Amino acid sequence: MISKSGTGWNPFRGKHVAMRKGTQEQDTSSRVEFEVLETMARGHIQTWLQRLLDEELTMFLGREKSERLEAVDAKPGYRNGYGKERRLATSFGTLTVRRPRVRDAGE
Repeated sequence: MISKSGTGWNPFRGKHVAMRKGTQEQDTSSRVEFEVLETMARGHIQTWLQRLLDEELTMFLGREKSERLEAVDAKPGYRNGYGKERRLATSFGTLTVRRPRVRDAGE
């Protein structure tokens, strides 16, 4: 069956518009959920990276934070707080970490 405009009859013409509107509304809610998940993931990765830096210093010094030198021939060096915040650019955003400082390390 051909309509007066000559384009043909389409039984789904009105339904496509309603479907597009519904899809756009779902896209907005899923975008919000994705942003929340992305923020949570960024926070967890930032925490993990900070712990990794602290653990690396623990391994370098050979003792935990606030632990005293036990042996006479122990590695020299003391924790000296943290340096200024550093920004690390990643594919999913910028992370901020603080680099642990060491004094009297001999290296």
